[in-house]
Amino acid sequence: MIRLTKILDEVFKDDLTKETEDKREKRASSIQSSYSKLYHRVGNKRIRTFEFKSKDPSSDGSGKSHTQRIQIPDFREISRKHKGTTLKERIKLATEAGDVKVHCTCEDFKYKGYEWMADAGDYGIIKQSIAPNERNPKLEGSVCKHLHSILENIDSYYSDISTDLRKFLKKDI
Repeated sequence: MIRLTKILDEVFKDDLTKETEDKREKRASSIQSSYSKLYHRVGNKRIRTFEFKSKDPSSDGSGKSHTQRIQIPDFREISRKHKGTTLKERIKLATEAGDVKVHCTCEDFKYKGYEWMADAGDYGIIKQSIAPNERNPKLEGSVCKHLHSILENIDSYYSDISTDLRKFLKKDI
């Protein structure tokens, strides 16, 4: 689990993937994911939120689809500091060197405590006040298999993300 004993200023993509439980990491390799869309704002704040759709493999019997959201609160600041680079490079910098916040609609994220740990560790998008005392009392892991899969392969989505960002950032490019 990401250490909750200290106040975290930022949580990075690599922090979340390194803390993923081994069994979730193994299952993540069979997840089919795709980039869905960009949210330009969250309320009155300009926070880039990238939405993904993932489908569990039907071989395990579920075949369920879930939605993941990844916010990059530092994108604007990082992007302004690196104006000489391509938009794709700025997305990579912001994703790998900036604060990351996550959410998934799957049952594991909510009921295995990842949503609660994300909120408590300040890397969650959704607030959750109920600790996972029954299903994950030792607070193992950091994210579900869907988020792990996307975070591990985020670079494969940079082109699609940059295409969407161009629509919103015409003045900033």
